[in-house]
Amino acid sequence: MSNSSGQGTGDKLNYNLYLDANRQRIWGDGTGGTQSYFIQNPQANNQDILVPIFGRISPLQNVGSGFYRDTIKAVINF
Repeated sequence: MSNSSGQGTGDKLNYNLYLDANRQRIWGDGTGGTQSYFIQNPQANNQDILVPIFGRISPLQNVGSGFYRDTIKAVINF
């Protein structure tokens, strides 16, 4: 689970990123119940590969209203 910092509030929102629209497969590095994204037969060179990612912010968090943001770091091995 990741968190995003609230601008000016110091609060953090917990959230998860998922590999599926049903939000069953948590996107991660393969540890702690997460799964990494893997393509068995990648497309030909020089073609874009789209990876849909779905998110969910955990409910009932006691945080202030405001603007929250985060940066996601992805490592791509090829």
